[in-house]
Parts: sequence; C-alpha cells; structure tokens
Amino acid sequence: MRAFIFIVALAAFGTGCAPTMTPLYRDFEVQADSARDTSLSGNDILDRIRAGLENADWPVSGGVTENTVETEPRTYRRWGIYNVQVHLEVVPVGNRHVRVMVHPYRVFFNHRSRQIGYLRGSLARSIMNDIRDPFEEQGLAFAGFAQARDAQETTR
Repeated sequence: MRAFIFIVALAAFGTGCAPTMTPLYRDFEVQADSARDTSLSGNDILDRIRAGLENADWPVSGGVTENTVETEPRTYRRWGIYNVQVHLEVVPVGNRHVRVMVHPYRVFFNHRSRQIGYLRGSLARSIMNDIRDPFEEQGLAFAGFAQARDAQETTR
C-alpha cells in the first residue's frame, strides 16, 4: 500500500513540475478591411504579413516559396552553453487565416545548432507578444492554435 501511495505522490509531483509545451505554430484570422475590397488576394495578405513582421522588428528574409514569408533568426534566451534562437515562417492558409510557424533552435557555444521539437509556453508568449499588436494593426487577429480553440468551444 505504501508503494502505491508513493507512486501516486511521485506522479502527481512530476506532472505538476512538467513544463507547459504547445504546438510550434499559432494562427491569425484575416480581418476584412473596410477601406479595401473584402475579397483579399494572396499578395495583399503577404503584404500585410511583411508589414506586421517589420513593424514588430523581425527582419524579413526570402521565403522558401513565393507564398511564404520568413524572418531572420532572433535570440530569445541566453543560457550557459547555448542560446535559444527563433525564426518565423508565416504562410497564408486560404484567404481566411495566416499560420505563424515558430522554429526554435539551441545554438551551442561551438556554433552547432539543434532544433527544439516543442514550444515552451513562456517562449510562445514572448514571441506572440512581439507580433500580436503589429499583426492586429494589419488586420490579422490572433486565433491561437487548434487545441486551445477546441478547448474553448467545449467550455461554452
């Protein structure tokens, strides 16, 4: 019986100390601008994305494809033997949404890097706080990620 109680207590303690990890993307909803035509073209959305990133001080670099906007890496955390660098890749999803994909890397003191396969909540908040207002000024409203939206819908 004591072993069972110990295992339950250990499991409860371990889950309480586990980091909050979220998907490597966030979505923004494209809002129609009354000054512009309500049917938005892909180039109009890409222009909004570029302007939002530049207003958030994320230098834009060439994307992998013509409908992708990428940023230069930015250092977010400095730990002893490595820094956490992030670059963003933003892609329109149809004419209604924009997906911001976050690419975090650990860059070690010897300049080798390793991609991080998850996004800590604190890092996600830092990045989204940087881009949320400039994106909203461009008519791109924060929508979160699918699991969070699904959880909100079930509580309503």
